[in-house]
Amino acid sequence: MPRVYVRKNENYGKTPADVMQRAIDDLKINGKKVREAARDHGIPRGTLRNNLKKVEEGKTILVPNYHHARIFSDEQEDVLAHYAVNCAKMFHGLTTKALRTLAYDLAKANNMKFPSNWDTEKLAGKEWYRGFIRRNPQISIRQPEATSLARATAFNPYTVGVYFDNLECAFRKTGASGAQIFNLDETGLTIVHKVSKVLAPKGLKRMGQVTSAERGELVTLCAIVSAVGQALPPVFIFRRMNFSDLLMTGAPEGSLGLANKSGWMTSENFVYVIDHLVKHVRPSSSYPIILTMDNHESHISYMALEKAKENNITIVTLPPHTSNKTQP
Repeated sequence: MPRVYVRKNENYGKTPADVMQRAIDDLKINGKKVREAARDHGIPRGTLRNNLKKVEEGKTILVPNYHHARIFSDEQEDVLAHYAVNCAKMFHGLTTKALRTLAYDLAKANNMKFPSNWDTEKLAGKEWYRGFIRRNPQISIRQPEATSLARATAFNPYTVGVYFDNLECAFRKTGASGAQIFNLDETGLTIVHKVSKVLAPKGLKRMGQVTSAERGELVTLCAIVSAVGQALPPVFIFRRMNFSDLLMTGAPEGSLGLANKSGWMTSENFVYVIDHLVKHVRPSSSYPIILTMDNHESHISYMALEKAKENNITIVTLPPHTSNKTQP
């Protein structure tokens, strides 16, 4: 039998007790035949015949009980599902084993009837878990991202409120429109593409695929985009001691290329990024701009802030460890 049995006849075994009683009364009082009474009341003949036999033997009508093997009621499972959802939202999601252990503890504490193997393993069975997930489609298995405690606790109403208060002050001070609001962020790009699966002789344990290199190096890309969707030419930072124009072959027109030994953004290079922004946007006292970005140490150096102040650029930094939520 399959794990989830699907009835061929959806109405089979779902006859209410009062309908069954009326059909039996037609048989005993009105003298109807089994076939005729079953057709009139929409009951399978075999079911009607079995219940008639029970009544003649002095037994009660068999009322189907589809929840006889349920451990928890619908209300109790709703509470359990709500708890699992809240744990996930608080960055402390329950694992499959933790949920099964919790179900066993609840059943044990409330003296509920449950299979004996629950007591042996000290957790609920796998079949109960599969049924629980099937009955609560709002819950599914997901691979969580590793989140530090600092990031989990930094995103709170007070911190975010202070950020938006600062942003509102910048709006009132500059009177900037959407075209004058820019967001800056960096991302890492690898110079070696990920190889795909290929056909190979059966039994071959190791094989290779030609790429540009065996170990990829990261190239930092700094992107600047306005609130109306205007994207400035990107800034590339290469992991090189000396920059060469050959590195920019094929890059978008107007792109800026920089280099340092780490390949990451530094406070020295960020000054050139500010110059790049000024070159393409041309802010002035009559056209000031607002630049939002994270408060990495390379972004808030004295030289960079002075350069931004001289060129009518108001910098608003995102709260620490909240860029995954507050990034525009």
